[in-house]
Amino acid sequence: KQWYQRRVRDPTFEALLIGFLNMIVSVISALILHAIIGHVMVAKKRSKKEMFVSRGASVIFSVFPNIFSHFVTPNFWSILFFMALVLISIDSMYCQINAMTLSLMEVGGFKFIPYSTLSLIVTLTCVLAGLPFLMGNGVYLFEAMDGTVNPVICMAALLECTYISWFYGLDRLDDELQQRSSLKMNNIW
Repeated sequence: KQWYQRRVRDPTFEALLIGFLNMIVSVISALILHAIIGHVMVAKKRSKKEMFVSRGASVIFSVFPNIFSHFVTPNFWSILFFMALVLISIDSMYCQINAMTLSLMEVGGFKFIPYSTLSLIVTLTCVLAGLPFLMGNGVYLFEAMDGTVNPVICMAALLECTYISWFYGLDRLDDELQQRSSLKMNNIW
């Protein structure tokens, strides 16, 4: 019983819509961000090297406060930006916890544990795994993992797609989608 998903559902439209909206938001965000950074560089007569003295995740805490200090109401924009960061991280964490919990319930053999209890266990496990990033050398640990884990995640995603298409089979995948959707898998997929 898959209580979290309706039986007949068209995933094609939702997948294309989410991908398209994600692309539009990313393009608009990049255009706005680069326009603001370019404006600050021209207004303050700074070079790119002077503007970006840091790299990686620390750019958020060095470049953006510098940019917001040039706005009319810098405190308002700084608070708004960091509130957006907090809300985005909470949203991302909720989605990850939900996906891990549902995967454990459906595939991992934890159907006997109630959803709320398993979700609490997964959340506490993630909190404990994230504690080293909050210690004194957390930023260095994050940057070290960011440089090494990202290629591993990309390789895992590539292997997952390879496994699904070659070993699981596109016909079996089409049958699985047929149970949840009214459409057959078309050439897009």
